[in-house]
Amino acid sequence: MIYMLIANESSAQLSKEQYDVLNVSYKDTSVKLFNYTIETKVWSKFLNSSDLDFYKSATCDFFDEEFILASQEVESKLWGLHSKHLEKKKLPAGIEIVDRYDLALVRTTEPIIVGKYAFVFQEAEDNQFLFILIKENGKWNRRCSLDLYQEPFVDPIIK
Repeated sequence: MIYMLIANESSAQLSKEQYDVLNVSYKDTSVKLFNYTIETKVWSKFLNSSDLDFYKSATCDFFDEEFILASQEVESKLWGLHSKHLEKKKLPAGIEIVDRYDLALVRTTEPIIVGKYAFVFQEAEDNQFLFILIKENGKWNRRCSLDLYQEPFVDPIIK
């Protein structure tokens, strides 16, 4: 799959706060990250899916009314967003920026910030995750992640 950028891509850049969220999300990692945010919007449906309620409450221990209201607002914030260029100098040292979609190991959306919550969707060839962060005492903290899709492991010996 080759990722095509729209010819008149947005000149808007990520905010300092969005970079702060990405820095916490990718802290202490080493990964080849595509140099544009992706426009995937479908992940917001998973956030509010009743099928995932048990899983979310089992892995994220902070579900309260404020979180539920924030998660419901995410979908409306996603519409109208366009790909944005990621600046290497504003990301952790372990991140390598790759300019070809098919060579990137990881692709990410821009962080969606609603109140004290931030949501970052990440996709790779064999998995999709949603990172949920909370701003506490003025700092972003990664609180949990939802595994939205993962290819099952197949032992290469068994064919």
